[in-house]
Amino acid sequence: MGLCTYGYLYNQAACCSGLDAGEVCGEWVTWSERFGIQSTAGQALVQCFVYVTLAVGFATSAAALVQFYAPYAFHTGIPEIKAILSGYVLDEFLSPWTLLIKALGLALAVASGLSLGKEGPLVHVSCCAASLFLSLLGPKSKDGISGRSQNESQRRKTLAAAATAGVAVAFGSPLGGVLFGLEELDSTLFSNEQLMWRAFVTSAVAATTLSYVDPFGIGKLVLFQVTTSQQWRQFELVPWLGLGVAGGLIGALLIKLNVQVAIWRRHGPWSHIPLFEVAVVSAATAIISWPASSFFLPQQTHQDAK
Repeated sequence: MGLCTYGYLYNQAACCSGLDAGEVCGEWVTWSERFGIQSTAGQALVQCFVYVTLAVGFATSAAALVQFYAPYAFHTGIPEIKAILSGYVLDEFLSPWTLLIKALGLALAVASGLSLGKEGPLVHVSCCAASLFLSLLGPKSKDGISGRSQNESQRRKTLAAAATAGVAVAFGSPLGGVLFGLEELDSTLFSNEQLMWRAFVTSAVAATTLSYVDPFGIGKLVLFQVTTSQQWRQFELVPWLGLGVAGGLIGALLIKLNVQVAIWRRHGPWSHIPLFEVAVVSAATAIISWPASSFFLPQQTHQDAK
């Protein structure tokens, strides 16, 4: 963990991507080196302190932005998107201000290292962006003021295609975005063959744009993309089956535990001070995840980065 001397927004892989195997990356400086700490214990403490501090700062900043500036950006947004596609009018939920805070808050929340999914928020962000473009470029209503498209059905179809693009960007899979829209958003709306093709094209363009932008600087569509040339073997089906069963049982247990935690949070001591709750949860998550990321996970080599 550290910073890149020539680009503060680059991670270690992007900062050292131009090096040959075995070559030392002098542009990447750890925080302990930045502060001139020599002892091993001191370096570990400084690294952990900076990691936890940044995690708490990012998470608390995201929560503060939502609480004080855009309450409609407080969660995934998928239930509201489904309601809008069903015909409900929630203009504030798709406002430009909500788009700005949601996008910034999502970036901060992911940077904090919290265990959360970004596909739901990206659906909300993409629908907000589509609504903004419709209000600016689409046909106006009869009063010429509201900026709402005269054809509400076409507007909902545009938002549906935008929602699939959000999922496609989250997972780097255009087809996955279309399947998400068909299964989770509105199966009746997506039964239209023309809309499905539009959604697929929108998702493909979004994924292609993501690949061209290369946000991580390492040629990957998503943060946890894995590529391998090794072929699987038949005997591996048995442990895979075991992992599937174990995952299902643990998932069911997690759902029940999540319900109990939600009930406790509603009546708990932190129900009226959400910022403090976010700070505590982010600090606990960072303290638990820092040793794993520093000592147990394999470190990326310059050959991998290249």
